[in-house]
Amino acid sequence: YGQPEPRPRIAALAPIVFAQQQMSAVADTIVREAAHELAQLVVSVAQRLGFQDQAYRLAGAGSVLCRQSDFQQLLESELRQLKCGPRDFQIVQQPVDGALRIAHHHWQALGQ
Repeated sequence: YGQPEPRPRIAALAPIVFAQQQMSAVADTIVREAAHELAQLVVSVAQRLGFQDQAYRLAGAGSVLCRQSDFQQLLESELRQLKCGPRDFQIVQQPVDGALRIAHHHWQALGQ
């Protein structure tokens, strides 16, 4: 992260790490720790918003979540283990789609 704009270079390594996950303990550890860290971030936000286990909807976006179904499952498993799993978890191609879906569900719940 010391060089300007390294994120695209780091992101380009993700498919390689996922492809090696079954054959490499190091790659497997990277993926599992990433799922755990992301789950902890979700739990932190959910707690700050006062959400309880199974009482919130979650929309996931980004190339890793959209392209790596095993990672999605790992994330969901980590959230359940942390007793903060979402009621519904949807993967969206564009982050704004997730926000709109959640807003639409809330609007319907209000009887609008």
